[in-house]
Amino acid sequence: MRPDLVVAPQARVIRTMMTPYLDELTTGSLTVYPQLSLYWQDADRFPYLIRLSGADAGFALVRRHVGSGFHEMAEFYIAPAHRRRGCGREAARALFARHPGWWHLQILDTNAAARAFWARVIDAPMRTTAQRGSHGRPYTVLQFRAGDTA
Repeated sequence: MRPDLVVAPQARVIRTMMTPYLDELTTGSLTVYPQLSLYWQDADRFPYLIRLSGADAGFALVRRHVGSGFHEMAEFYIAPAHRRRGCGREAARALFARHPGWWHLQILDTNAAARAFWARVIDAPMRTTAQRGSHGRPYTVLQFRAGDTA
């Protein structure tokens, strides 16, 4: 089943899904996403709902970095009930097509499922860089070009 990408008209639905998403990433230590409201204020931020047959299955938060020209997959979430059906892969590729060019995203090194997911989704050559966050947790930055032929 092919997912639909819908620009989220307001933060409410994403805010509801943000709690289980953050719990997966931080095991309960973070309960709010302080930058969420910026996605309805800043022209270089794009909040998407991922829908399957009209039902909300996940969300994606995309940022355009004007200075570098990169797009960032700031956050990407598919609810557990909708995983392993290909909708996440299709949604990510649709986002890459909607925002063609250079991309980067960060994956916590402890998130094996995300590492495996993005390795299957990104079909372009990637540059990977190991980093350590201010919180001390290691993560990997993936950089790649997607959605266009240039």
